Amino acid sequence: MLLSGLEEEKQQIHVELFSDFIDDPELSVTDAYVEVQSRYAQVYSCELHVQAHFSGLRYIMYYWPRFSALIGQYIYIIN
Repeated sequence: MLLSGLEEEKQQIHVELFSDFIDDPELSVTDAYVEVQSRYAQVYSCELHVQAHFSGLRYIMYYWPRFSALIGQYIYIIN
């Protein structure tokens, strides 16, 4: 099955790096470096997924950007 390509030998590893990370607005995080320190591990490809948990206004602006833009435009016109 492996030789035919119908089956793959792979492993997915999920690692939580920071559970309560708070970003500094003056010095934002722009890079992430991941290093595998094992001579036995073979990495053919990898992906880095960043999952943010917003709350309040940031949550609304991230998940509903068009709605936020309309409300912002409405508030701008009123003022």
